[in-house]
Amino acid sequence: MSHFPPPPADAGSESPAALRQFARQVSTAVSLLFQGKSNNVLTFTCTANAASTVLRDPRLTIESFMGFDPTTANAAAELAAGTLYILTANRNNLVWTITHANAATTNRTFRVLVVG
Repeated sequence: MSHFPPPPADAGSESPAALRQFARQVSTAVSLLFQGKSNNVLTFTCTANAASTVLRDPRLTIESFMGFDPTTANAAAELAAGTLYILTANRNNLVWTITHANAATTNRTFRVLVVG
């Protein structure tokens, strides 16, 4: 996950070159957002022989939304079966527990959209 450094603590004491560099970074970030590159997609694979998988990511919050895009046939079958979900009690800041079928398949892989 890429990120930009925080703005200078006191812009008045920073050199003009440092402020220009920070302005370029902000401009790049906004430009990428307008292109749909909001850095909120990750990859998730269900743990084999388990009924849940713990997902850790700094973008996860209690209020986040997660959308699943299956990238394999087994992942599509998991989603279609309705056995992939996240209980409200399993949504914590930074860590979510995703419930899924207890299956031996190792390639139930999804691209995941995290919003909020």
